[in-house]
Parts: sequence; structure tokens; C-alpha cells
Amino acid sequence: MSKQTMTLKDACKQYIEHLHAIGKKPSTIGTVTRALDLLIADMGEAKEIANILPVHLVKFFKSEAATMQPGKDGPKPRAEASVLQIKRIVRQSIVWFHAQGWSEKVGLPEAEKRFLN
Repeated sequence: MSKQTMTLKDACKQYIEHLHAIGKKPSTIGTVTRALDLLIADMGEAKEIANILPVHLVKFFKSEAATMQPGKDGPKPRAEASVLQIKRIVRQSIVWFHAQGWSEKVGLPEAEKRFLN
């Protein structure tokens, strides 16, 4: 594995560029961008990819950012499909970051590792 360090902000930017390069639809890229923006806001732009641990992702998946959405009368719960979509996008990006050599291990929580097979 490479010892190259990569911040979460830069890694997410490169992941979005990768999606453009492989021809993903603009609507898909927009959805991925919004989901990753939630992750960046939660963990911080400067978070090193190599330092993202399963415990950090569990915390994010349970956070208000991932489970609630803004409403005119305050936050309201996201639809279950939206929560699952956010998890799927984050999971895919974490696996892609690992494939780029930015982390030694795929830092997914145990409950999410079943999707790796």
C-alpha cells in the first residue's frame, strides 16, 4: 500500500471525478456529492482517509446529518431509503479510497462488511 496521505475533502473530490470519468449520470453524481458533503461536514475536510475507523462511520451513520433532513419546522427524519442510500454511497467511497491505496484497511463497521462480498 502507498503511504500517500489524503484528506477526506480531496479524496471525495477525486471520487466524484472518477464517477464523471466512468460516465455516471449527472443525477447520480449529484446524489453522491450531497451524501459525501454530509460525511465531510461530519468528519471535517482535513480528516485523513487512513485515520477513518469503523467507529467513526458508525457515529456518522447514526448522526443527525445522516438520519435527519432540514424541514421548515425543524429537522425531520429522512426516509429509510434515503438513509440506506447515504450508507451505500459512503460504503462505496470508502472501498474506493482503499483501492487507491489511501488506507491500509477498509474501515467499514462489521455490520457493513457483509456488502463487500
